[in-house]
Amino acid sequence: MRFFRLLKEEFGEDFNKYLTISVVSGLMVALILVIIMVAMGDAEDPSIALGLAYLAVLITYVLAQYYLLSQGWQKSESISDVIRRRLSKKILQADLAGIENIGESEIFERLTQETTNISQSAVFLIPSFQSVILLIFIMIYLLFLFPLGVIALIALLAAGGWLYWRRAQKITRILKHSNAYEIRFYRILSDILNGIKEIKLFQRRKQEILKTVGKMSHLLRKIHKICYQSYSEEFIGSQLFFFVLIGAILFLLPRIVEMEVEISIKLVTSAFFIMGPVLSLAFMIPLFEKMRLSFDYIHELEERLDAIQDRAFTLEQTQEDFRNFGNIEIRDTEFHYVNPGGDRGFQIGPLNLKITKGETLFIVGGNGSGKTTMLKMLSLLYYPSSGEILINEERIGDAQIISYREMFSGIFSDFHLFAKMYGFTREELDLIKPLLKKMKLEQKTNLREDRFTTLKLSTGQRKRLAMIVTLLEDKPILIFDEWAAEQDADFREYFYDTILPELKEKGKTIFVVTHDERYQGLADRVVQMDYGKISKLTSIPA
Repeated sequence: MRFFRLLKEEFGEDFNKYLTISVVSGLMVALILVIIMVAMGDAEDPSIALGLAYLAVLITYVLAQYYLLSQGWQKSESISDVIRRRLSKKILQADLAGIENIGESEIFERLTQETTNISQSAVFLIPSFQSVILLIFIMIYLLFLFPLGVIALIALLAAGGWLYWRRAQKITRILKHSNAYEIRFYRILSDILNGIKEIKLFQRRKQEILKTVGKMSHLLRKIHKICYQSYSEEFIGSQLFFFVLIGAILFLLPRIVEMEVEISIKLVTSAFFIMGPVLSLAFMIPLFEKMRLSFDYIHELEERLDAIQDRAFTLEQTQEDFRNFGNIEIRDTEFHYVNPGGDRGFQIGPLNLKITKGETLFIVGGNGSGKTTMLKMLSLLYYPSSGEILINEERIGDAQIISYREMFSGIFSDFHLFAKMYGFTREELDLIKPLLKKMKLEQKTNLREDRFTTLKLSTGQRKRLAMIVTLLEDKPILIFDEWAAEQDADFREYFYDTILPELKEKGKTIFVVTHDERYQGLADRVVQMDYGKISKLTSIPA
């Protein structure tokens, strides 16, 4: 029932309209059967009125069918479009840590595979509605013609339908396993694409991955084969059922019950009319099951996204300008990761640190000491598990989160470059050319309209391009997480001796995660992180 409720919600106001026209279309086919039966009873001289009625019913049926099918494709695409938009919005409004917990593979699979299933299957719902309506009308007609036979037919159809449905439920359970394996397959593909360098340098890893891919692909093929072979058997069984039924009407029923030949002919004709919609429904069931599962998976993902909604989007945000802040303080703040299984993972804190506007702070410490996590918490990309963040001695409330975040621009170690310059004005884009020259990238890439011509750059060059984007954003607080690590000696020196002093002169507050000890004299303070805590805070004399 939840499937039909979700389906009605997605169809919206058009659901009743499509249902009504499906009823009309099914009724027209039933009327065609009735007119044929009447004409067969008057085969020597069928009336003109009956012929005109047949023509009128046929035209009405064609128009209804044309509307349902032409609009059905558009509506199915519209439903997928709405789902994609809604999911994308919920992803963007979800908590970062929560999104990282769900994982890229599952989200990608839901946004692509499941919406495609819905788009391809939803259009067939309309003919199936029509088939159901047609069956109902034909059964009503046959009830007047031969009540006992209809009761027996309904019982047979119900029994066959129940058996078919029971078998379909088993196949659905297999399809659920298939979906779980498909997500694992996406993860392997993601590993291959992101780790292609490491794979090429280690042949045993390559062979093991190929072996895993082969096993997974073979398993998926086996599962799909079982499903579709079972559906094929059910479809053939449905055909056989009708041919046996017709044979029973022709050869067996007259020996059991006295009936006129005319009634027998009408029953056989009706059986052929019933055969079409029933076989159509049997053929549609695999599509419906896939669509039902897709709706369930998408609904489940939406519930998970709603549960991890970023608190910044749970209430109306105030528009505040914090750019001229005096100080920011993290007070007794802690943050812990939650593993996908729900267990508590790595933790930082409690942390206490007060930052004055215009300061340059170097964050140092070993790998895994919590440097990046602290900065993500400071910028409220991660919410503190406990403690508070204050600006100008006042606690940041939920209604101020977006205004607070707007102060930050960061190039984290896992930064992402967008090919398109989203959110920038034409005047800002006009400043890119001199910055490309300044970063020695003018021969590597350029801006065409609002897109970079290529992002196929070395890691160091990509970081320089990210620096250009950060400079254009012109935020008061800047985070550079190991920015200089992949730069050559000249650009590393240029970063520390030129870029940082220029930014400091502009009044920027700067956080630099670094292992370059020889440049620490450029900082106002050095924050030492060890095992998720601030172990040392050193002020550097001017």
